[in-house]
Amino acid sequence: MSDPTGLVGVRDAAEAFLRRVFLEPSTLTRADRVALLRPTDDDWAAVFGPKGEQARAVYAQMWASAPLPEPKPLQTELQVFTATPAMLTGENPVSERFPGGYREVAQHFDRFSTWCAFRYHEPGELTGMLYDGLVPRPGERWAWFPKPWRALR
Repeated sequence: MSDPTGLVGVRDAAEAFLRRVFLEPSTLTRADRVALLRPTDDDWAAVFGPKGEQARAVYAQMWASAPLPEPKPLQTELQVFTATPAMLTGENPVSERFPGGYREVAQHFDRFSTWCAFRYHEPGELTGMLYDGLVPRPGERWAWFPKPWRALR
């Protein structure tokens, strides 16, 4: 099956990244995990365009506390959802997988970006904490911008 949008490839890469960093046995420290998700200076303008500095200022406090989108101990399964900004702006099956705040701010995202939401869950279950805002960056990196509508209001 063809994937003209590239979303399947991004979803698969996001899933592999999240499994490697959060679900598989690893020697990564908490600081290592934070560093793998923290946006670089170049990421702000690339992802948020003219609103990049505004987003950076709002996220500064969050990154100072070094949060992580970690699963709970029994949550060994993972679902990943992907969308482009255009897909996030309307009422459709894709946007319904993302928090509603995306509809308010997706027009500020780089139109070529891809956004990922993901959920860890226990085997046999489909519910769990939904995290959002994972964005692929050049060099096989990832940056995490959870709940971007808070930064772009």
